[in-house]
Amino acid sequence: MLRQSLIERLLEHGECEALLQLAVPGGGLKIRSLAWTGDEVGYLLRPEGYVEHLRSLLAAWPAQVVIVGFGMNESFAGAAGLEEFRSQYLTYLSELARLHPGAQLIVLSPIAVDDGVDAVTRNRDLAAYSAVIGELAAATGATWIDLFRITAAMRPTGGERSTRNQQSADQQVSLALKPGLNAIIQYIPASPEVLGAIGLLAPGASGTLTLATPLAPGRYPYRYTFPGHWRIMRGVLIVE
Repeated sequence: MLRQSLIERLLEHGECEALLQLAVPGGGLKIRSLAWTGDEVGYLLRPEGYVEHLRSLLAAWPAQVVIVGFGMNESFAGAAGLEEFRSQYLTYLSELARLHPGAQLIVLSPIAVDDGVDAVTRNRDLAAYSAVIGELAAATGATWIDLFRITAAMRPTGGERSTRNQQSADQQVSLALKPGLNAIIQYIPASPEVLGAIGLLAPGASGTLTLATPLAPGRYPYRYTFPGHWRIMRGVLIVE
């Protein structure tokens, strides 16, 4: 998990990591934070020797999934900074793909801000930068989780603040992230005993799983592996 303070806070408070660990219990999931508050995609201030240190970390910790979040700090440049942001982020995503070959890349948009001084302008700019992130995700094959849209919808009306303190804000973001991360994780056990599986479906959607009937007679259980649901959403395929 890389870059700005949102990532750093999510892992510091632990709720986001707890949700991920619950999604794959016993899966040996390891989460590494290389977040650094104040980062911008074109400006990464580091102490002397950090580059070599980072290379050694990446060599020791090969990643299967890389989650990166930019856009909040950069959005203060407004519309004038959009094209530079686009160019720098595209270069950065290409470099990530080179450093983590075969890894799944997930990009997060910045979150919406509450009502307050200049909130309308800030959210307008944040929406524009989030849209650019979505376009870059589509162009590079990355998965985009649009936290701006999700958190904007969570903002209350009537002047009440949805983020009375930073920890409650981060709890909201963890919950906002959950559907997107669920879709990536899919809750499919990494086991050779799994003969076939279908990913999570959106409400009202349908899916089809086709697989060859096992040759050996027996009872083959099937179940919905989403946490907690397997207790009632299950059945048995009987081969005679």
